[in-house]
Amino acid sequence: KQVSAEPVPPAQLNPAVSPELEDVVMRALQKDPANRFVDAEEFILALERVRDLPPGPVDHRRVAPVTGGYPGVGSEEILEEHDRRNLRWLVVVLAVLALAGLAVGAWLLLAPKQVEVPDVVGRKSATAAQILQNRGFEVNVENVRSDSVKADRVATQRPQPRERAREGSTVSIIVSSGPGEATLPFVRGSRRAAAKRRLEAAGFKVDVRQEFSDSVPRGRVIETSPPERSRLERGRTVTLVVSRGPQKVEVPEVLDRDRDEAERMLESRGLQVSFRDREDEDKDPGTVLEQDPAAGREVSKGSTVTLTVAKEPAQVVVPDVVDQDVNDAIATLEEAGFRVRQRPRSVDTPDDDNVVLEQNPPADERRDKASRVFLTVGRFEPANLDPSPGATPTPTPTPAPG
Repeated sequence: KQVSAEPVPPAQLNPAVSPELEDVVMRALQKDPANRFVDAEEFILALERVRDLPPGPVDHRRVAPVTGGYPGVGSEEILEEHDRRNLRWLVVVLAVLALAGLAVGAWLLLAPKQVEVPDVVGRKSATAAQILQNRGFEVNVENVRSDSVKADRVATQRPQPRERAREGSTVSIIVSSGPGEATLPFVRGSRRAAAKRRLEAAGFKVDVRQEFSDSVPRGRVIETSPPERSRLERGRTVTLVVSRGPQKVEVPEVLDRDRDEAERMLESRGLQVSFRDREDEDKDPGTVLEQDPAAGREVSKGSTVTLTVAKEPAQVVVPDVVDQDVNDAIATLEEAGFRVRQRPRSVDTPDDDNVVLEQNPPADERRDKASRVFLTVGRFEPANLDPSPGATPTPTPTPAPG
């Protein structure tokens, strides 16, 4: 109450207390030290002054500090003076004890109470600080690197959780700043396993994603995400993009198609095309005779398909036109690409008239296109016959051998 409330005047508790003594007590209990007695000596003189006053009613007045010395006196006055000095010392002791008691009482009244420190380990720093402040504590934040505690989380605290501490005292929270940063190593072009080991050694987690690539061999690193040389927090996941090699495509069927059409079909699948020619008398020039790889095979995108294409042969087989009508024989030979020359020969019967008797070159030989084929054609002349009935025709002389 001395700290927080006005004291009750002593006369209200004991009417025998005089106004002068009450003034001394009330002055001694002033809240502002400047309004109290300067020292114990002044306090003692004020008490002696009140004691020496005659009994009876007096005017309401305040006791002023007693100053000045004492005049010379006799032996009785000396004894009285001695008693007064003893009283002064007693008052001093009592005053000191009283002040000490007030101090102890004030400390007991004002001393903060002990409260349990809450557990904030594992919480975010802002949340932990708010919890501690709500319990009446001051907060001190310290940062520390940690591979096991997430960034901005409380790793430990001082005092420890559930210890008791003075309300208003400071609790230190040690907050993780994470594992720190590191530079992402350059692994482009490396084999998958070697790249993964390097990233993990640098403190990163690794996730692998595969993609087709026409330029990076299968099993080699195309890139990383984030890109190499980036500064990242250790423990972050880095995506390793690994080549699956060129994309596979199915070879379409192009046999018996025209060369240009086949080429367009293959190129639309991302394939390259090469050609080779082969003479063929049965297929039109430019017709696809063979393909390699065969239709239905899966090959890498960008692979080459070789097409064998028919071409007109430089030499063709001479058709057999002997015993054919000369006009039919000429048509057959010209269609095969030959030029025709005729040589007439007289025949004895009309059945051989305009019939091919011989051909040169003979049938089934190979000759260049546009070369000549000579045909010996029968010519029947009715004038060579004997007009007389029953006459015997003159025999044709047979050439001598050799």
